[in-house]
Amino acid sequence: MHAKSPKWLDDIVRSGAFIVKATADATFADFDADLLLRSAVERHVEIIGEALRRLERTDPQDCRAHPRLPYGH
Repeated sequence: MHAKSPKWLDDIVRSGAFIVKATADATFADFDADLLLRSAVERHVEIIGEALRRLERTDPQDCRAHPRLPYGH
């Protein structure tokens, strides 16, 4: 495992938790009308994507072996 993998995994968990909490009481109409909420969620999706990209590049075997990551499934 790459030395930064735990940090990237933590980024994924934290960003996912933020998205869940920020959108918990929002309907799609609420989400669509709220530029600040959409921007925040978009940023956290970017963080998740970047962390997954780094994990895939540095630890491809770990990513493919993990049942909750979409690689190779």
